Amino acid sequence: MASTTSDDDSFDENLVEKWKPITTAIVDAVKRAASQSPQLSPTSSPQERLTFQKYWYHILDQVLDSVASDRSIPEFVTKPPVKKFAIKLFDKAALENSECSYCPCILPDVEPTILLSDDVGVRNLDLAKGLRDYLYRDDSKPVIYTLVGRSQQEVEDARICGPVLHDANWMSSGTDKATGDRMAYPWHDQPTIFMYCRPVSEKDPEDAVENAGDTEQSADTANTMAESRL
Repeated sequence: MASTTSDDDSFDENLVEKWKPITTAIVDAVKRAASQSPQLSPTSSPQERLTFQKYWYHILDQVLDSVASDRSIPEFVTKPPVKKFAIKLFDKAALENSECSYCPCILPDVEPTILLSDDVGVRNLDLAKGLRDYLYRDDSKPVIYTLVGRSQQEVEDARICGPVLHDANWMSSGTDKATGDRMAYPWHDQPTIFMYCRPVSEKDPEDAVENAGDTEQSADTANTMAESRL
């Protein structure tokens, strides 16, 4: 039986990171699926937007199905489990055009984009579901932080046209020399990860899409499968 969370919300300095497998699964799935993605522009019709949402909702659903059956992926995002876990979404293109790097240590201190909570403990499946629902439900209008100009500290809320996840990053507080485990960093007393998005119309020069055939399918097929889950 999984260990339980502590009775209070204080940060456990011995908290072990267990979320890397799920973030890796998400980013890899996105890279494989990107070439088949429906496109969006500011002038896209509501139906075109819905087609885009359903495509990516289905892709993250596939990740959920895969992770749920993969016993090598831990159930909870940390060991021991935590009651709260934060995700902050940033515009990757804006970071590239600023003097700021991708390191969370010098990104502006902003409120979480997504705050997951569960009294039993936040699960890795909760992380994927949180991203799926925030970004790609039919009625979602996700807000993503973007840097203003070349500043490292000024941000504004932005609605990226067709946001697609590209990278994940976070800070660790160190490594357990005995086990090799990475220890979670206490962002405002809760583990926090940073994920970077681009508009679907912008290609990431760092993305080397390999084995795209593993998940190749037409947008129509993806939409049909997604509709059956909504």
